[in-house]
Amino acid sequence: ATAYMANGQDVEAEAQLKESIRLAEEAREQISDAQNRGSFLASQQGVYRAMVSFQFLNKSDPAAAFNYAEIAKGRDLLDALAGARHVTVNDGQAKLTLSGSATPLTLEQSQRALPANVQLAQYVAGKDRLMVWLVTRDRVITAGSNVGADDLRKKVTAYLEALRARAPLEQLNRQASDLYQLLIAPIGGRLDRNLTLCVATDGVLQDLPFAALVSPESNRYLVEDFTLVVNPSP
Repeated sequence: ATAYMANGQDVEAEAQLKESIRLAEEAREQISDAQNRGSFLASQQGVYRAMVSFQFLNKSDPAAAFNYAEIAKGRDLLDALAGARHVTVNDGQAKLTLSGSATPLTLEQSQRALPANVQLAQYVAGKDRLMVWLVTRDRVITAGSNVGADDLRKKVTAYLEALRARAPLEQLNRQASDLYQLLIAPIGGRLDRNLTLCVATDGVLQDLPFAALVSPESNRYLVEDFTLVVNPSP
């Protein structure tokens, strides 16, 4: 798939990515132990993220990209609810055995499920670009930042280390403002302050205190402008 994309052969690349995901899903369903199933999915994140980026950037299909992003998330709880499950305890360790495999909600289904007073900001960090969806019941807006997963991880890690070291407030706010530019500014003009902002994080963003992000224009913390809910997404 990577070779095809490098040569601009998108049809062939998409076919290879679909087949890779089909095989990954088939193998995943054969694993009954919940922990091992989750570990297997985590090991296959590269191909899922490649497909998300392909749909978002190459095909300009944000709905398909969103759907693949949902498939890539941890589904242990969904799987447990979807089919039969059995818990055994051995040497004090509980083991959950699953028989079913759940299908996550599509973008359209997610929109219908959203409360009327909620706006969802979902993030996926690709190799070269951060992809963002802003979703409400009646609209879907996409945006992005020119920062790859590795660079984003470095910025977030540096900020978290500064927080733990109790760095001067001026430095912390400067770093928080930089992250605000990457994460909030791309959709900032379309956010509704009357709606609760639910943030679905990705990767290293799960550790980021979004409430502390600082607007470079108003110097206000994000939590001062929005009611926030953060939903970690493995």
